[in-house]
Amino acid sequence: MSERRRRERKPPHPRFAGIRVDANFFHDTIPAEERAAADRLILLAEQMVLSIAIPHTVRRELDHPNTPLSAQRRANRLVYTLDTGLGDRSRLDKVRQVMQGNATPGRHHSDAAHLHDTAAWQAGYFVTCDGRILKKASEITAAIGDIWIVRPTELAAIFDKYEGTEQRAPAAPEDDGAAG
Repeated sequence: MSERRRRERKPPHPRFAGIRVDANFFHDTIPAEERAAADRLILLAEQMVLSIAIPHTVRRELDHPNTPLSAQRRANRLVYTLDTGLGDRSRLDKVRQVMQGNATPGRHHSDAAHLHDTAAWQAGYFVTCDGRILKKASEITAAIGDIWIVRPTELAAIFDKYEGTEQRAPAAPEDDGAAG
């Protein structure tokens, strides 16, 4: 799907679209506004407002002994998918090719597996702060299907727009002309 066509269509309502998340969604190292949005999305999932799951491939990364305890604790608050063997192998190969680019062979296979798992479960969103994935979002979508690849702040904004709870700056007080 072309970037132009994607911009012309409306994203699915996050309340009704499956949401999958990258490992960096749980880390303290992401920018503060992304961390705050991610924490809010986790809370909405705990309240059963959103359906957020961790792809089984991401879960393996989070289980690594070098993963910060704070990230593991956040991740433990959500469910994760199981490896069912679902999905088209050729689709995985396509997304691997897109993610590979000029990098060392095999370098981005885990990212490709996360995205493939998201497509296999027919989720509407993949949430990440990974610049490489975000930069290649339109290519990835063309390779694996109709998935919105967004930052936590973007997903929160889409949710707020649908729910009519957009975060707005306070209005300036009106000048009634009375001198005070």
